[in-house]
Amino acid sequence: MHLSADLDSIHRRQTNQPAWNAFEHSPHAHLGPRLRRRRGRPFAVLMTGDETETAGVEVLDTRSTFWPNSLDVMGWNVMNTGLQVVFSQSIPQIVKERAKDNLEGFLGDHKLTLGDIAHFILHPGGAKVIEAYESALGLVKGTLAYCRQALRDFGNMSSVSVLFVLAEHLKQFSLGSGKYGLISALGPGFCAESLLVRF
Repeated sequence: MHLSADLDSIHRRQTNQPAWNAFEHSPHAHLGPRLRRRRGRPFAVLMTGDETETAGVEVLDTRSTFWPNSLDVMGWNVMNTGLQVVFSQSIPQIVKERAKDNLEGFLGDHKLTLGDIAHFILHPGGAKVIEAYESALGLVKGTLAYCRQALRDFGNMSSVSVLFVLAEHLKQFSLGSGKYGLISALGPGFCAESLLVRF
């Protein structure tokens, strides 16, 4: 069993100092406007094998990628007043420059290409990040509709957001089709965590 949880409110800071980042622009914004407006619950329990009778996607492989010299892209600064979140404006550009090679390399280990993927289940880390994925991977309009839907409905809940995209795919598409899916989320480091799955 695997528990995935993203506790965005952990960066709540007790301070009356000037704003450090975009999420701290008011006395109540340390929780972030995206946190207050969303209806989602940013956690999931992954059960495998004999742990559950419920059908799910088959996980074929995983890949962790850490890009060097990228600690200033995404993460946390530990301050006396709490955790300060770090989000660089360069994230969409990094996705444009690196996502394709990274994901093609992962798929290549299985003699697959991006053209073999029926379901792109990608981290909706903002509208610009979704656009960067579309551009980098050469995806036709509408391919990432469920990414946009998750962003619109729940906001960016950090890397665990990708599970809401997966949930919508599971509602809309039948299991047992044998079609491939690619799940990928971004996180501190700067890193990408990816899974190759089969529906």
